[in-house]
Amino acid sequence: MDNCSDYHSSQKISGLHPVYGILSILGIIGNGIVYRVIRQQKGSNAQSAEIFITSLAVADMLTGLFAIAVPDFVIPYKYYHYPSIGLPVFCAMVSSQYFIFYFGFISLYTIAAISFERWCAIAVPSSYRCLFQAHRTKRYVMIIWLVGLIFPIDNIFKHVLVNKDGCGRCRWTVMFNNDSIERIVFLNLELIRIFLPTILIVFFYSDIARRIWSINSHFQNRDTFCIKITVMAFFAAFVFLLCWIPNELYFTLVIFKVTKMDSVIHRTTKSMIILNSCLNPIIYMSANSKYRKCFRQWLLGHNRITFVAPKMAA
Repeated sequence: MDNCSDYHSSQKISGLHPVYGILSILGIIGNGIVYRVIRQQKGSNAQSAEIFITSLAVADMLTGLFAIAVPDFVIPYKYYHYPSIGLPVFCAMVSSQYFIFYFGFISLYTIAAISFERWCAIAVPSSYRCLFQAHRTKRYVMIIWLVGLIFPIDNIFKHVLVNKDGCGRCRWTVMFNNDSIERIVFLNLELIRIFLPTILIVFFYSDIARRIWSINSHFQNRDTFCIKITVMAFFAAFVFLLCWIPNELYFTLVIFKVTKMDSVIHRTTKSMIILNSCLNPIIYMSANSKYRKCFRQWLLGHNRITFVAPKMAA
């Protein structure tokens, strides 16, 4: 226990610490299995969808790891041992939940990229093979991970080291003393990192649904693998938004002072974020028989997974 600590976890949220812990561990294990299954598939490197899903699995694994590292998520404040060196950096990068949101935002943009990839596979198959060759898809993923570094930039400036009575502690503050400027900056960031990719996801999957279920659809006699991947990606996107939007909307209401911050509500919405990392592996396995087959082979201890992913419909 840190004797310098002058604040402790609320009794109201003490029951959420084991919940965070269980969800974090399940997310790490589940996505670790997904990562290994996909990486061991022969020919998986040639499939753009698998490259994107691998990126999602890595982001979800890291979300679980950093959820354990963030003070008062898994480990209550009063039991958390703060680093003696580099505390300002720790406050800005770890305690601020920067990485939790970083991995979340890149997951959202990756899901948006998948929705565009699925749309191209169905709407413009003639351009699909060119746009989503393996080396290009890997570049798209790299760009998302690099650009995503700036999305939670406000967390860095809002969580700073404060010295009080000889003790250094991480404290939440504001970026600007002017409430109007604070709200404008926050709203613009939310538009870029949340609402823009959400709109793209809704648009692409709506158009995909229209094309697939059209009366004169020419997809009826096509290889169903393309459709199965699309359905799986849609459910992953739906669950992500279902888990993330409540936290974003609630915090937006707090910023605009429509409601007051409530620790129980806030931490409950945060637990939904961690929950999302656990649900994705279940979606991958339940929505796609090919992945289930690979997973069973992996569990049985086969040295090499023999499934060769079929070519995407073009």
